[in-house]
Amino acid sequence: MIDATIKAAQIQANYALISASIGAVGIILGILISWYTALHLQKVARLAETRRDVYLELIEHYSFMVNGFSKFLLDSHSWTFFFENITKFCITVDKAAFISTTETKKELYEFLESFNDNLNRRIQSVNEFMEAVEELEQLKIKRKNLTEIFNKKMELLDSLQIQNPRDERIPKILNFIDENLKESEKLEKLISDQEIDTFTKKNECHTQLREMLDEVNDLTLPITHSLRKELGAKTDIKLDYKIHQNNK
Repeated sequence: MIDATIKAAQIQANYALISASIGAVGIILGILISWYTALHLQKVARLAETRRDVYLELIEHYSFMVNGFSKFLLDSHSWTFFFENITKFCITVDKAAFISTTETKKELYEFLESFNDNLNRRIQSVNEFMEAVEELEQLKIKRKNLTEIFNKKMELLDSLQIQNPRDERIPKILNFIDENLKESEKLEKLISDQEIDTFTKKNECHTQLREMLDEVNDLTLPITHSLRKELGAKTDIKLDYKIHQNNK
């Protein structure tokens, strides 16, 4: 009787120990699940924050690029700024594609491919315009140098004629001035022709870039819609398109 009571007590103790162990395991599993859930939520939050920052950076660089287009159309000397902004924008598109969803990544790379094709089709007109600008500037520098030499020779001539009208250097200086004037006349003709050529190429370049900018702006609408959607922002693509058309 006593043995049976002892055995029953041992069995009860064993059950209690097993129950306690199971309870401990349950608590540990609960802690682990909570930890993994919190970790997952942190990762999701960090990814969302990273996406927001990169997408905003993408929009910022797009604005800089558009500004670069506009500035280049007004001032051809800003071509370095123009190409730097294009490069930065393309790099940011790659960054955005790296952290975006598969669907958005596909849209971004399709956009980038269309953008590069568009730019490559029109870059020749930009290069031709820049070459024309450079050639015109070189001709103007040459004219400036000739003018400076001419002025110095005239000053020397005036001085010699006052000091000694029979100075043997005077005929040589007169001959040099005559040649200088002939060269300047030819140079003015070259500058005039080059100005016309530069103006023509400038108009062609500006036409190409304006067309490109319009096409690129149209391509950005679905991309903007996808980026906003990923960030959880409400957007109406039809209304966006209407606003875009009105702002053209």
